[in-house]
Amino acid sequence: MVRVGVIGCGRLGQRHVQSLANLEEEAEIFLVDPDVAALARTEELVRQQKSVEQRTNVLLRRVSLNELPKNIDLVIVATNSFQRAAITLFLLREKLPKWLILEKFLFPRTDQYHCLERQIEHGATKVWVNQWMTSEPAFRRLFKLIGSELPLEMSVRGVSWGLCSNCLHFLEFFDKLTGRGELRLEDAKLDPVPVDNGREDYLDATGSLSFSADRSSRLVLVSSTESGFKKNSVLPENMSKEKIKDVTHQNRGTNDFNRGQQKHLKLTFKTDTKEVSCTYQPTRLECYVKEISSQQRYEFDVSLQSRMTAHVLFSLLESGDCDLPNFARSAQQHLLVLGSFEQFFKSLGRLPMRGVPVT
Repeated sequence: MVRVGVIGCGRLGQRHVQSLANLEEEAEIFLVDPDVAALARTEELVRQQKSVEQRTNVLLRRVSLNELPKNIDLVIVATNSFQRAAITLFLLREKLPKWLILEKFLFPRTDQYHCLERQIEHGATKVWVNQWMTSEPAFRRLFKLIGSELPLEMSVRGVSWGLCSNCLHFLEFFDKLTGRGELRLEDAKLDPVPVDNGREDYLDATGSLSFSADRSSRLVLVSSTESGFKKNSVLPENMSKEKIKDVTHQNRGTNDFNRGQQKHLKLTFKTDTKEVSCTYQPTRLECYVKEISSQQRYEFDVSLQSRMTAHVLFSLLESGDCDLPNFARSAQQHLLVLGSFEQFFKSLGRLPMRGVPVT
């Protein structure tokens, strides 16, 4: 029997559990969350799913963090970022799971990365981070369409899409496309008003981030306010856009691509011989590939987290590995932006003692 722990049963944790409920194997899933209502919602989602698919091979059990069994196969830490470092350290020292998957944004303080890196290096637990684009089927197809030609110019543009939190997904995709060379943050221009991301105690921002790989390939990420986006729109005029208010009038952004909002992002990838332009919505990826003598169009369905987690676990059971970035590489990506985020929120008087308010 496969044994999995899910710590944090909010929206994202619920999606992990929904996916695990699709396992063909006999499985025992341990749910950890102090919020009884969140546990009940998670159990109800799985009950509804089981009634449709008539599965009886997955058992759910409520436990406290201390009651979580030792040496289980996989633990997924789907808490907010302020809690994640302490919980991860406890798991590595006391519970010793075989595999561990952490959500991004990993941790809010630099010292936590170094502490956890040392602990992971000296332990037996393998750790990955759920920057899911490099493992999701539609984006894997996009990866093949783009190819391996370098240097590469990549850009992502859209309206209030959670730049601070979600930049890590695109940075990981860029990192893999460019062969995981030397990454650098070249510039960070964040608008001087934070964005409420919809979660208590957490914020985000609009603005732009620019990165390079091996000093040749470039990544530019732009998250605009509605007014700024209209002025320099990169999307078709007939494409629907969600209305975004200024944060001084209760601006609420998003840091979750899989909620189902009709956000549209424009992705472009350019090399000397090819240009790939994509329109990305939460469940759809539309791509145009233009080469010297041809142009082709592709459409792919993007998998939601509620379908992906079981596939990651299957890969781990089959090979002991998966396509998510490992902790060491993901930590490097996080640390590239963490300092700029610290300076940004500190300059606004919005940097708590716990660290950067991004999750």
